[in-house]
Amino acid sequence: MELILNLRNYHYVFHFCVVLFFLNPQFAFSLNSTDMQGIKEKQSSAGTLILKLKKDVPLDNLITNSGYFLDDANMNLFLSDFIRLNAAVKSVSLLKKETIIRLPLKYLKKVKYYANNTYNSNAVHVERRKIFKKKEIVRDAAATNRSLILKNIKTLFQSLEDNISIDSEGLKLFNIGDNRQVSLDKSFFPSIDLHNEHILIFDYTGIFPEDLKNLLEIFWPEFRFVSYKAGMDLKSLVYVLLNETGYAVNDSEKLIIGGRSQIEYYPDFLVYRRNPDFMDSEISFISIIDYDEKKTPDLLVNWLNKKNIKVVEISNHEFKPAMKTRTKNNYIDNNTSRGEFTENILTLMGYDFSRDKTINISNRKEFAYNLKADLSINLGYRSKVIEFTELSEYEIGYAKKQGFDISCISLWEEKRELIKKIMELLSLEYSNIPKTTAKYITPTKVRYKLFFPGTYVKSLKGAFFLTDSALENELLESVVDEKLTMVKF
Repeated sequence: MELILNLRNYHYVFHFCVVLFFLNPQFAFSLNSTDMQGIKEKQSSAGTLILKLKKDVPLDNLITNSGYFLDDANMNLFLSDFIRLNAAVKSVSLLKKETIIRLPLKYLKKVKYYANNTYNSNAVHVERRKIFKKKEIVRDAAATNRSLILKNIKTLFQSLEDNISIDSEGLKLFNIGDNRQVSLDKSFFPSIDLHNEHILIFDYTGIFPEDLKNLLEIFWPEFRFVSYKAGMDLKSLVYVLLNETGYAVNDSEKLIIGGRSQIEYYPDFLVYRRNPDFMDSEISFISIIDYDEKKTPDLLVNWLNKKNIKVVEISNHEFKPAMKTRTKNNYIDNNTSRGEFTENILTLMGYDFSRDKTINISNRKEFAYNLKADLSINLGYRSKVIEFTELSEYEIGYAKKQGFDISCISLWEEKRELIKKIMELLSLEYSNIPKTTAKYITPTKVRYKLFFPGTYVKSLKGAFFLTDSALENELLESVVDEKLTMVKF
């Protein structure tokens, strides 16, 4: 129990130069007998306990389950010998299955078990199992968070394509004089080598004592500690980390890209390497994606990169996909005739029509006014007619009084104007102003907004966006809201 009690006080243990794997007190609880069956062991004559693991286990659990405990006085010496005997071990926080482990016994003390007081012994055993189960859940959550943070650090610097390397495996030993040593587990304290005679130690959990940090920086001036502070979020951590690695970091409101088809992107930071000549520095945009936000589609990020705009997105949560599926899309050849184009639009939106149908507009016995309609649509309450020739305003006015709405489309009419006339003829709710359509065509919870030329309309078959944007088809499909049907012409 001496080891278990001492492990509960993080700062106290650090002042005795303890390695980081003892920062997880839940590891100190003993496994039950079933867990012990997963370890094969034998003891050599040289005072070394040799074990082959059949399951993953923390080092401090292994010591306890092997029937030993380690006091503070021997901790530094034990760790030095352990690292020497187990050069292949990358992290003592979790020793991997099938690993051969050698424990130097001269620093360990055998635990004395008493056969009497069986009732109390069992009670303690049950209580330990309950506590271990509760603590294990917390540890797993912390491990997941730690994994994401390390992943974010690597993604950030790899995306910036800087001459920076990150090491997050194994142990780092700092010798202070002849008989003092501090050992750090790199899975908790990853080192970031700037390759400029400086190395950062990233204390992203904020557990390293300030006194020891100052001590190590004095004895090892090439190392600099960057620590998490209370209240920091991932955005704050990234800001500090980039500053320490030689970047200028500025808040950024929005980035506008494009001409007629315009995309606004909203990053958190604009960053560039500090150089005497600012023009020699490559600008990058960093975004911290929140838990309820979606990652920007890869096609859009690649499109921005081709325009020399580097976008890096990281998150302290698993990314939500940009969209479940791509937008439903249809493509109409821009070279089609006005008649074919109109028929395609009507069909896509679910309207039945007739060609060259003769209509008696006057509907009287005394005289007749017949019109051979190029396209006619019977909506029940009112008939709609599309003519590809010009009719006089008198004819159109008379037909309207008789319950017929007529729209005339000329041969030189632009497709955008043609769409507008169809929408108005059918009395549909629509918008063709980019500032208005942006809120309808842009997906929710993303870091960008779309200002595309085109018409947003609600029809019998749902919402449509009809556009003649010059952007590539695949890019359009990936960025427009998946609830829409897109028609590209």
